[in-house]
Amino acid sequence: MILTDTGFSKRDYDRFFVGKLSKAYDVLVLDLAPYLNKKIFNLTLKNQKIFQYKNYVTVKNFKEFEDFLTRNKKSFSYAFDFISAKNKDSFYFKKFLKSIDIKLVYFQFGLVPNIIRTKKEKILRFLRLLKNPLLFAKKIYLIFNTRLKDRIFQKIKYDYIFISGSKGVNSEYAKKAVKKIFTHSSDYENTLNYSFSKINLDNYFVFLDQNLPFHPAQFYRGEKPQVTSKKYFSSLAMTFKKIEKKFESKIVVAAHPRVDISDYNNFFKGREVFNSKTIDLVKNCNCVLAHTSTAISYAVIFKKPIIFLTSNEIIRSYDDYRVHSNARILDAKFLNIDSDNDKYINSADFNLDISKNKYEIFMEKYIKHPLSNEMSIIDNIKVNLN
Repeated sequence: MILTDTGFSKRDYDRFFVGKLSKAYDVLVLDLAPYLNKKIFNLTLKNQKIFQYKNYVTVKNFKEFEDFLTRNKKSFSYAFDFISAKNKDSFYFKKFLKSIDIKLVYFQFGLVPNIIRTKKEKILRFLRLLKNPLLFAKKIYLIFNTRLKDRIFQKIKYDYIFISGSKGVNSEYAKKAVKKIFTHSSDYENTLNYSFSKINLDNYFVFLDQNLPFHPAQFYRGEKPQVTSKKYFSSLAMTFKKIEKKFESKIVVAAHPRVDISDYNNFFKGREVFNSKTIDLVKNCNCVLAHTSTAISYAVIFKKPIIFLTSNEIIRSYDDYRVHSNARILDAKFLNIDSDNDKYINSADFNLDISKNKYEIFMEKYIKHPLSNEMSIIDNIKVNLN
């Protein structure tokens, strides 16, 4: 039983390994969005096209789930937990699964570094929040609410946890889990036995788009968009031109998975926009441009230079100094697309060197646990779940 509460797309079919798992197990995809994640369901999922999979079921409430179990005579052994919502319903739903002897399995597929702010950044952030008392109060509430939810959900004891980096062993889920399996991230898994497509490109940089002006998650959280489309895309275009001139390379765009590129092409001033080609584009590029995308792990895996990009709007948003932090963690180049960067971009210091040591540390902490074997996640599931 694969549990999700964010709808079910082709991307979900792939990232939850449904096709591969179906070769060895009877796999049910249980979509709990209308039941456990009502807000995001009402905002973004009602009209979403659902990927067609024969064993896909959606339930609207707990009674519907009980009725489904009564009608379905199959015995479910495992529940793979990909539920994002942390609320009363999702907590008791997981507790119920445990009570009927369905083993809970958790995957640490998305390990990312915590934001490490400098003293100056902390002061600037605090002063900015003080200027907006309502925002400040909201931040305080969100911090305490998140900590309270984390404390409550840490009471759930998973039967199995797949740990994808050394940082993952510190989580309460990992400490309490019955069995720990050391493995790697889903991004690393995607590169194993991958059939790389031939891309008719040469001498290029790739920008990892995050759909910042329109990403639905920020609306779900009640946050303002990190950037405004007019300002953001204009500043990006100017910075891209400077980088292209400096390195005599063109920049192409790896679109965010939820983007319809037919509506998106015009924003990038004629630059090529690709859908579902991120691995291929990063593998063959000269350099990666990024904000905070988790896909920077591909740049680390393939040892590609990264230029991190922020903007004045991003700095004032809920993601404030995360870009700065990522650049420091990887000792990578960093630009504010709204600043006058000409002098720095044209300097000898602005180059495509990478810190091999920092990349190796990042790999160990967040992408591939040092105690992991070379088996795929699917093979690890077959060997360890019993």
